[in-house]
Amino acid sequence: MHFKNEKQEDRWALITVTPVYNPEGNVDELVMMGSDITLRKKAERNINIKTQAEIDKRINQQKYRSVLILEGQEEERKRIAMDIHDGIGQMLTSLKYQVESIDTNEKEVLSKIE
Repeated sequence: MHFKNEKQEDRWALITVTPVYNPEGNVDELVMMGSDITLRKKAERNINIKTQAEIDKRINQQKYRSVLILEGQEEERKRIAMDIHDGIGQMLTSLKYQVESIDTNEKEVLSKIE
């Protein structure tokens, strides 16, 4: 049971009600026992807060790692794109111009190819 004391502080009590039967088998009395479990509840709340804080910390660390991985992948993509543009792209352009400059009407060129 949760309640507030006269100072408006949260308090918890564990209440147990046990019936006491008479010889005929009917309930003759009810025995009520109560325990103050405020300290236990506060400790549980602190554990839950610390656990949630640890979970949040791990989630934030994982997010940070994910961002670093994505940034690394993006840098690698840029590097590969530059390599393709500056390296292979230039070689293909050069090859295209060389192929276009070949005069297929000359017999010497044709005989060298065969």
